[in-house]
Amino acid sequence: MSEIFKIHQKSKISKARTGTVTLAHGEIQTPVFMSIGTIGSVKGLDYQDLEKLNAEIILGNTYHLWLRPGLKVLEKAGGLHKFINWDRPILTDSGGFQAFSLSKIRKFTDEGVFFKSQVDGQQRFLSPEISMGIQTILGSDIALVLDEALAAEVNFKEAKMAMYRTFAWAKRSKSEFERLQKEGVSVNQLIELEKTQSKVALEKLAQIKKAKSDHFKKLAGKEIEIETKELEISNSGDHLFETKLFSDNEKIENLKSEQNFMPPYPRYLFGIPQGAQFPELRQESARLTMELDFPGYSIGGVANGGEPEEIMYAQVLAQTEILEEEKPRHLLGVGTPRDIIEMVKRGIDMFDCVYPTRNARHGSIFVWTDYEKLEYEVLKIQSSRFEMDFSPINKISKFSELKSYKKAYLRHLFKAKELLALRLATLNNLEFYYDLMIQIRRKINEGGL
Repeated sequence: MSEIFKIHQKSKISKARTGTVTLAHGEIQTPVFMSIGTIGSVKGLDYQDLEKLNAEIILGNTYHLWLRPGLKVLEKAGGLHKFINWDRPILTDSGGFQAFSLSKIRKFTDEGVFFKSQVDGQQRFLSPEISMGIQTILGSDIALVLDEALAAEVNFKEAKMAMYRTFAWAKRSKSEFERLQKEGVSVNQLIELEKTQSKVALEKLAQIKKAKSDHFKKLAGKEIEIETKELEISNSGDHLFETKLFSDNEKIENLKSEQNFMPPYPRYLFGIPQGAQFPELRQESARLTMELDFPGYSIGGVANGGEPEEIMYAQVLAQTEILEEEKPRHLLGVGTPRDIIEMVKRGIDMFDCVYPTRNARHGSIFVWTDYEKLEYEVLKIQSSRFEMDFSPINKISKFSELKSYKKAYLRHLFKAKELLALRLATLNNLEFYYDLMIQIRRKINEGGL
């Protein structure tokens, strides 16, 4: 039985279901789509727009908010909800994917990930403990464990190593999350923790480098790496770092006398099963993550780029067939309207993706061709076919500007590079996505999906 999720209707023809996720800042009707508020803002819109769209939850990016405006600002503001004037639920990711995707210079280790900040070029270090601290200061209703993101073309050995590392990080994330729920955290503590952990990680990297050089032999002019016990990734997730880290942390005990920030409401941590494109790893990761008894799951590594639809769908199904039915399942970074429909059929309850807003900024707008059948078209509004199209952008929209402005005018705004174009297209696409979720829920309740 889940303390936050209640299933209302199960489909008889697929794994789809409707339900409610109950959080401190409100209830969420599932299946649900979450708009991306990367830096505390859904690009081009304000929060009155989101309320009119009936956005029940948004997503914030831990990585971006950590780097800018920074934790001192967010701590002083009283958390992300107050900073952005949003009183509905927020889910924050862990920052791992952005550290992987946005930094050309990054290094994943058992301890955490080093990366070069895109804001000021400085080397930073993100660990499970630091991610949990950042998300505590953000005060999100749902936080995510730190996981290791991978490229789409990863091989089996790399995927297996990353899966076990993600499991080890999930254990550390949960332990730290539970501690912070009781004790809170301050910005200065996190600054000291980053210094301490990055030092330990650098020392460990130096040890690994030496071990590798000691275990290379020349053969036919090539260096062949001999696997050693010291270099294996343990399934248990135990490693020297954990023991050394917490003894080093004793140096910051005196900082606990500071006033710690602790959100005054219940928060929840979701686990992240991984496994890349390999079904056996997907299944094993789901089983391992279940052992930690999270209140919900955020399936990761499905939309890293380049995967055929069939592989994406198989990746998700391999895990939804194992994960507990009574807990909510979130799919990270997916996707197109078609993908959302197909993933709902495979048991997914929550979605987030930049697809509707990013497409809007590039002049692609979604329109229904048959709402009842969930059929739609993507219009390239800058095409010459819309130069003389004086039909409304969306004649049935709840927004007066989408009902009154014409497609020819929107095309003109894009051609002239006027900012209003971005706002109108974003409103259109998000309204389409929220209407899509309403229709999906209706079809499940009526037995049609």
